[in-house]
Amino acid sequence: MTRDDLLQRISIDPNICFGKPCIRGTRIWVALIIKNLAAGVPEAEILEAYPSLTLDDIQAALAYAAEAPERLASDHEQMLPELRRLWDESSGHSGGRKWTREELHERRPVADES
Repeated sequence: MTRDDLLQRISIDPNICFGKPCIRGTRIWVALIIKNLAAGVPEAEILEAYPSLTLDDIQAALAYAAEAPERLASDHEQMLPELRRLWDESSGHSGGRKWTREELHERRPVADES
């Protein structure tokens, strides 16, 4: 099964489990599976505790979790222009100056070097 096939097993629906990533067709959170694996729970025990899961579902949860850092980085990059605009508006800046990620995070500008 390819990575894309595995990821098709994950669903995110705001009306199901508060929009948390779940195994498609269930209310079993990806995070639940990952946390159990991280705690050392064997796959066989997870499958026994959740009979509707398959080994492919566990692999899908791992594939989804492995991509989380990339998704977060992409989301942050897409949000930066709006964050800069909001920061400029709230701090009285004209908006002509570019803000660094660190400045946005700390909510204060770096001292001007000129």
